Amino acid sequence: MMDECPPNYDGGSVATRYVEQSACILTYDGSRVDCALNYTVLAIDLLICAFFLNTQAHIRNDDVESNRRTIAALISLGLVLLFQIGLCLALFCSGISIVWCACFGWFLKKSSLKSTGFANDTTAAEDPLSNHSSTVTPQQQEQHDVLYEEYTSPPNNMERAPNQLLCGDICMGLLNVGLICYYALTAESITTIAHLCAVLLGMLLALLEDYVTCPCCVSCCCPFLEIPIAGITRENGTVNISSSD
Repeated sequence: MMDECPPNYDGGSVATRYVEQSACILTYDGSRVDCALNYTVLAIDLLICAFFLNTQAHIRNDDVESNRRTIAALISLGLVLLFQIGLCLALFCSGISIVWCACFGWFLKKSSLKSTGFANDTTAAEDPLSNHSSTVTPQQQEQHDVLYEEYTSPPNNMERAPNQLLCGDICMGLLNVGLICYYALTAESITTIAHLCAVLLGMLLALLEDYVTCPCCVSCCCPFLEIPIAGITRENGTVNISSSD
């Protein structure tokens, strides 16, 4: 976040002013160096994150689950982009650094969960009822245990993520940390603070995605939003598991 992009009040409609100001924000007010650095890092971050999601989908071999996680990731990306533009419209700054910093934080959290070898990241997820054992009924706890165990158990074809992701970890880390350090030396301190906060934002979004895409979490906490799991049905308040031959 750098360079001022104040609104142009010399004629034109309000919509036109916002469009011009947004263009200034996304182009770093015409700075070719900043555009080259930031858009290069953003493109590489997005490619690595997309490769990560594709690898997870291949290992998990579950189209519904993969689509759910991809949609959640795209929604997170869209929200961060809107937050970036809205913040710069309010503060008259420019840049997309919050977006790639959030992607970096998202990948850091996802890759740390990936290191366990389970592609759906739920093995490291917190049990949603672990902190509320005293407030749930035995029936709710039993139903939760069945759903949670079924969802977090690795499928028969589970294998560790390919070693190519390690190259992505290293490449992404060097590029993002390097650019954060570059702006820490050349820009105001508030820029570095914003970068670090954006990394934390990406981590929080990754955790939120894991929670909202976990069928057992949704079905236990919000039964009316229950996400179906193959082989598990709920009837009259009880959980039924159908065995596959």
